[in-house]
Amino acid sequence: MKKYLRNSVVFAVALAAVAAPVLADKGDELDVEVGILTSTLAFTPFNFGVQALEPFNNSPVPFLPDSGWAGDDPGWLSIGNPKLGEGGLLSPIGAGALIGIEVLSLSGALRAFDPAGGGEITVGQTWLFDGGNVFDAHPIWVIDATSPSFDPNQTVWTGTFRLIDQGTTNYGPSAVHSFEFTVPEPTSLSLLALAGLALIRRR
Repeated sequence: MKKYLRNSVVFAVALAAVAAPVLADKGDELDVEVGILTSTLAFTPFNFGVQALEPFNNSPVPFLPDSGWAGDDPGWLSIGNPKLGEGGLLSPIGAGALIGIEVLSLSGALRAFDPAGGGEITVGQTWLFDGGNVFDAHPIWVIDATSPSFDPNQTVWTGTFRLIDQGTTNYGPSAVHSFEFTVPEPTSLSLLALAGLALIRRR
């Protein structure tokens, strides 16, 4: 599940960021819940706002760049029971579906990686979720500070996606949706470091 980041990347991120606290597991509150509306993929209404990623440097994780900001929320979650969604009542996804996201755009230095194997999920690519019609899918989102397209004056990075089905159910694609990311202000970084050091001293 999305805990790959919890078990490896975030540990490295926390150490490299001067003992910044490990990302809190927010459960399902930052998941786009996905279901079916009249044979079309759809999702429950969501508004996560802009998600702040955590800083890291000299990452020991092979597939990450050397420095930047990373996190694994938001993600996508299949619904287990009918729920009110965009345009009406959504039904659970049927057996035989093979759901994934088609990446339509990633702005600037925003990158996404498959947590299972570290492969990069690029624009124009479809990332199929493990589990087919039952999934809890969280890429590792990275703002790559080493990228030639990284602009230190940029404040928000955006990715746009749509859900597709490549299974035997042949559901229609969802509407296009987007996630937005930012990095902590310098003051916030100082507070994170102090909080991390305080936690270490308590141990």
